Amino acid sequence: MQWRNQPNRGTLLALLLLLSLAASCAAVQDVQVTYRVPDSSEVLSGERAFLDFRDVREKPDILGPGAREAYTYHSGNVELFVSSDSEEASRVGLVDVASLFRKGFERRVRALGGEVVSRSREATAVLILELKAFELELEDRTWKARMAYEAKLQPGDTVRARKTVAGEAERVKILGVKQADQVMSELFTDMVNRLDLKGLFLKIR
Repeated sequence: MQWRNQPNRGTLLALLLLLSLAASCAAVQDVQVTYRVPDSSEVLSGERAFLDFRDVREKPDILGPGAREAYTYHSGNVELFVSSDSEEASRVGLVDVASLFRKGFERRVRALGGEVVSRSREATAVLILELKAFELELEDRTWKARMAYEAKLQPGDTVRARKTVAGEAERVKILGVKQADQVMSELFTDMVNRLDLKGLFLKIR
């Protein structure tokens, strides 16, 4: 009669599988950002930019205390998607903040007809991006996103053009983190596309 007290092997395997699935589902809670590339043009035709990202934030964590409770298993990275008027959103992958900004501005420069080069000596100018704020908070069931950066254009050894871009956005929390991803996507797209790259390059002529 001892066999009746033995655990069923199939039941144990099923339980282990469920626990494994639950753990992997719980781990996927990074902020999702969808960057919407602007319409293509040729305003930067002939220009070559080298991207120099510098993170000067006082708070390196994307999430504030309230948002961190909602994103229990947040790794500190961002899951990036890219879309446009002619293309549905496609997944780029899980990236850190530096890669998020480099990939976003790389697509912006190319959409305007410019080229992004891998060596500064090959560039018309170095586009320096100093990130000052990039954060998401949850307060009173409202998602609040904030972003600020300064763009500098350096054609040689001296910065000859600069522009500060800053903004905030809010969305009421309805369910889960869907609205948080939406507000971060809207803010990131607006802040990247708001920079007048054509104007910056004209100032170094």
